[in-house]
Amino acid sequence: MAHSQTHSTNIVGDGIDRIQSAFENAQTEIERVQSDLQSRRKKFEKRAEKEFKRISKQIRKNETVKRAVAFQQDLGAQVEAGLDSVLGNLQIASRRDLDKLDKKLNKISRKLTALDKVLTDRETPTNGVSASK
Repeated sequence: MAHSQTHSTNIVGDGIDRIQSAFENAQTEIERVQSDLQSRRKKFEKRAEKEFKRISKQIRKNETVKRAVAFQQDLGAQVEAGLDSVLGNLQIASRRDLDKLDKKLNKISRKLTALDKVLTDRETPTNGVSASK
């Protein structure tokens, strides 16, 4: 009976060893496949970027596209000029005008704050006597 028990222990041990070996082999295979997929992805990205640049270059060389871009720029300039004209006639400030005014007001505000600080410093009592009196 002891021999039978030893034999079954060896069978179980061998089974466990085979499972561990299969698991290690599976892990190695998974890592290899992941590495291969990552390498393929990088190669695909490089090819796709190269192809995109090539196609973009061809599109930019196309005369129709060049004319469309020029037309878009001209139209934008004309719309902006027309809008500025309409706003000027209605005496309404444009966004650009408002931004300029905002910058000027911020500059004046900083100067006033600095001036106020100087005046406050002068009015601060020294030796118990106010400088403003």
